[in-house]
Amino acid sequence: VLFYFFVRKNYATPQKRESLINGLLLLNIVILVFGFIQYFFLPDLRFLKSLGWDDHYFRLVSTFLDPTFTGIILLMGLILALSKKHYFLGLINLAAIALTYSRSTYLALIISLVYFFFLTKRKIILIFPVLLLIAIPFLPRPSSEGVKLERTYSIYQKFDDYKKGLVLFAKSPVFGIGFNNVCAARRQYFKVQGAGSHSCPGIDNSFLFVLATTGIVGAIYLTYLLVKVPWRSTFGVVLVAVLTHAMFTNTLFYPFVMGPLAILLAISSDKDLYSS
Repeated sequence: VLFYFFVRKNYATPQKRESLINGLLLLNIVILVFGFIQYFFLPDLRFLKSLGWDDHYFRLVSTFLDPTFTGIILLMGLILALSKKHYFLGLINLAAIALTYSRSTYLALIISLVYFFFLTKRKIILIFPVLLLIAIPFLPRPSSEGVKLERTYSIYQKFDDYKKGLVLFAKSPVFGIGFNNVCAARRQYFKVQGAGSHSCPGIDNSFLFVLATTGIVGAIYLTYLLVKVPWRSTFGVVLVAVLTHAMFTNTLFYPFVMGPLAILLAISSDKDLYSS
């Protein structure tokens, strides 16, 4: 929140706002470069399981070590590239997103870009979700559960996590259990031993996370904030992608998503899509 106010105060001129957008695009390129390096030269990350990470094999994870979060960060870069009409960069982002095999990112891409099209009426934007759908059957499929788009194991895991999130919400429905207490609550109520997994402090749905940690009061305030958002802006398109993605993982509170969101909100307006 403080970062948002800092950017809004210190980057008020059009030149400074443009420099921030260029900085985000440059960061996107860096993430892409490291992503392709990792995918082609270090595709087997199963050795990281002992350190609390998922055992990914032939999925693009870049430096975030998680294809789902990497997918939404690349999608934010794709939307920003399209808003500035950098279509070639958009295509590279699309290829990288495809190689994450992240179904939640695929869904977020389709929904956000359709919304983008309805705002701007740029037909070229619809080419990107169409290309993704065409590419999916031709993606490389090494013997790995993670690259099977029809996999069901992770779906059952998420439903189990949703149930636990609802249990935590029921423990303190008005004010929640506290923002930083999910891992401790897992140990207390579900007898989860230790906190070795990096997913322990979160819930695989940002809205359930808000309910469980801040209760109905927090949910009402989040709803109020969303109503005030400039939805017909680049930030609005990015937020549609993030909120769609947040139905399946704790995207809204991932620090590397929150940072760009704060920047884009601070410099956004309802006219920025049409002036670019």
